[in-house]
This record gives sequence, C-alpha cells and structure tokens, in this order.
Amino acid sequence: MSESPKIELNIRTNTVNASQGTYSIAFEAINPVGITPYIFVVSREDNESNSYVFNRVASVYDIHNLQASSVTENDSYRVSKFSVESTSIAELKKYKDNIPRVVQNLLDSVAKGIELDVLVGTDTTITLTGEAE
Repeated sequence: MSESPKIELNIRTNTVNASQGTYSIAFEAINPVGITPYIFVVSREDNESNSYVFNRVASVYDIHNLQASSVTENDSYRVSKFSVESTSIAELKKYKDNIPRVVQNLLDSVAKGIELDVLVGTDTTITLTGEAE
C-alpha cells in the first residue's frame, strides 16, 4: 500500500506597515510526500506589469494541467508559496482558517485516487439489476 500524501504548511503572519495598518500572511508548502509542493494557483493580475496574485488551492485537475512556472501560455500557474497583504485582519484570518481545510480536501482527493479523467470525458454504460430478497 502506498503512503498517504501529506504536506506541511508553514503559515507566517507579519506587520507590513504599522502606521498604515497593513499586515501579511504567507503560506508555504514544505516536506511533501506523495504530492507536489506546487499546490497553490496564482493568476495574472496585471498584463502590463505581468504580476500574479494568489487565486486558489490547486485541484487534482490543476496539478495535472497547469505548469509550475510563469513561463506558460495560461494566465495561471502553480507555486509552492504565496503571500497576501491586507489592511483587514478579518480577511487574513479567513485565509488562515480556510486554506488548510482546502489543502486537506486536495490531499484526501489524491489519497482516494480521485482523478478527473475518471469523472469527465468518459462514456460508459453499466447494467444494474434489482434483486428480490
């Protein structure tokens, strides 16, 4: 039996600018087992400056179809770490509370072997028969 996928999340919070009340939270996926550390998807925010911002935790589909490099034709790619700055402590708390849950869902999907190609792009007919007791 293969080892269950696991990953550690390093979560770091900081004050960026105390006088303006700006804070940051950073996530980094480290020590992966059975899964890539590139589990966060960033998307292009500005075409002019070619800047990217955190978009979501990757899905199994994203891991198979998005590159882990900004040198891509897509407007999104996968990274192992990202940070968010905000003046809203409540917004940063949502990240701290929700990201680990979504990463856990990703690990559960990988552990169960849920592959998108099993669910999408197939055409299967199965026969079901009722049985009388």
